[in-house]
Amino acid sequence: MPTPKKDQTIEEIADVFRTSSGVFLTDFSGLNVERVTELRKRCHEQSVGFRVVKNTLARRAADVAGMPDLSEWLTGSTALAYADEPTRAIKLLQQFVKDVREANGKPEIKTGIVDQVLLDGAELKMLADLPAPDVVKAKFLGLLNAPAQQFVGLLAAAPSSFARVLDQRRQNLEEDGNTAEAGS
Repeated sequence: MPTPKKDQTIEEIADVFRTSSGVFLTDFSGLNVERVTELRKRCHEQSVGFRVVKNTLARRAADVAGMPDLSEWLTGSTALAYADEPTRAIKLLQQFVKDVREANGKPEIKTGIVDQVLLDGAELKMLADLPAPDVVKAKFLGLLNAPAQQFVGLLAAAPSSFARVLDQRRQNLEEDGNTAEAGS
């Protein structure tokens, strides 16, 4: 039965779906309070939102936000991890899963939505394997800077090469002069 509190929660979750570039549904069942607190702390440090949700409210919020049908993944214990930078959130979740994998196979990343497109397991892995945006920016700037660096290197090489040729010629003349004096 709808209540003002449930309506508010649905609107808050719908806002997460609408405003976040990446939203990932996770199953955290089987984790103790200490592990969930650790995950929340990691999320906070990386500016990734983390919210435990009721499946029925999340389903309604997804409908309100115009998201794809998430019914298949809204079962069991569900939490949303979301961020403006999807790679940051998925990398954090992947690392947490790797660090904390329990005997029961939890936690688990159920699915993800990036820019309102539902991702499958292979796409989630591909997204997690992408380099961080700062690394991509640095590589791009390096590519832009490379031709200028090569040009400057060529400009610097010409005078130094000329100076080495002159120095070699001077040494040859000195050797010839020393040889001529020794022969006289």
